[in-house]
Amino acid sequence: MRKTKYIDQLKKISSIYSYAGSLALVFLLLKASLASAQVLPERPWRQAILDSAKELMTRESTPGLWLVVVDSGELIISETMGLASVIGPTPLTRETVARLPGSNELAINLAILKLAEMKRLELDAQIGSYVEVPQFLGKVTARQLITNRAGLRANHFDTPLWKDEDLALAVKSWDKSIFIAEPGETRSHSHYSIALAGYLVELVVGKPFPDAMRELVWEPMGVSAGISRISDALVLPMAQGHELKEDKMEVVKPLGLGFNGWPGDAAFLSLETMEGLATALAQPANSGVDNGGIAKPQWQSGWGWAGVSFRLIVDVERGFSALIADNGGGASGELATMIERQVLEQAAPEAPQPIDWQEPTKEAMALLPGVYKNEGTIEIVLRDDKLVVLSSSGSDPAQIMQGPDMQFGLFIDDGAGSRRNVMTFTIESQRDGKIRHLRFGSRVWLRTVSLDNENNKKNRK
Repeated sequence: MRKTKYIDQLKKISSIYSYAGSLALVFLLLKASLASAQVLPERPWRQAILDSAKELMTRESTPGLWLVVVDSGELIISETMGLASVIGPTPLTRETVARLPGSNELAINLAILKLAEMKRLELDAQIGSYVEVPQFLGKVTARQLITNRAGLRANHFDTPLWKDEDLALAVKSWDKSIFIAEPGETRSHSHYSIALAGYLVELVVGKPFPDAMRELVWEPMGVSAGISRISDALVLPMAQGHELKEDKMEVVKPLGLGFNGWPGDAAFLSLETMEGLATALAQPANSGVDNGGIAKPQWQSGWGWAGVSFRLIVDVERGFSALIADNGGGASGELATMIERQVLEQAAPEAPQPIDWQEPTKEAMALLPGVYKNEGTIEIVLRDDKLVVLSSSGSDPAQIMQGPDMQFGLFIDDGAGSRRNVMTFTIESQRDGKIRHLRFGSRVWLRTVSLDNENNKKNRK
């Protein structure tokens, strides 16, 4: 029924545009784009990808889509489809820039590897040996930063970074509490690691981060719009993100959320820049961009933020990459799956087996209670003889259940008299018989306080 709700919203936005009219506008824009674009090599699967893209956009109520496919090092598909914003509505063109989550993280990795190739930094040397940073940060290496093994917390910055000098000021404001693990101890995705890698690029090149990135990454690709500075992006047509809320597709303004997490959070990319990025990632020389410089022939990644989703598929041995982004509805994810199955002929992963969740064992109830920190604080306590997770974010308490092999699930009341599993976690590491880290997805949480049964008595009621 989402399609009907989306139609109703478009009718409310403008009496001129009916949904059918909007679809006509979408496909007229696509036709114009095809007519004006360069003639690209053919592949037997090319039209099937384009047809699937249109179908998924309609089915998922996706306003706009960017699609770039490179095969054998050749650009095969380069298209924008649909709308930059449902307000207007505003068409999506080759010149429209999108704030793509994860794109700057990849670009920073490329920059670090380029500097290593130029012998301007050593990937495995402590960064304090060649740049001036606070002593406690100097012990990490560039490779640890770009593989999320530096041991830093996941936090975004507390305030937006609007000016070039703000990056240095933010890094210099950090203290030792940003570490949740020793460098190299474990892998945990971290915005602070990405930001420090960006600051390292700035220091080694001797220019503000956006200018250093333009010099190392965007200009060598031969593209004009790969932007990390907000003042540069303001003069360009910009796509808006969208989220379905209360039966309406609402705009999520990317600039309204500031630059929290900058420089790693997102770059502003046009279709031209996406072509350059996709072409670069398909080259054997960049096969280690997602693996700290160590060759990785095939990999996939996905990001989502502020109503925009971004998927990337790379097969370096084939010289293949697909870069797909959407500004609402999630069509990019399903299109990426179609490309993996039908173009790259990758087998579908096996369906996960259902987990037999049970009440935690006595061992788990003794091990788990404690205070854990990363981007916030969570507390695992005993309450009415059940293990419960309390979060500093203010979310409702979640009950812990146990699966096989010390796997745990968080369950919340679904409002209909039953519980649903919202997340799983595992014990990542122990020290001296006590838990040191828990792993939730791509991040680990450091145990900072151990709560034994005596300390838990106050939380049982």
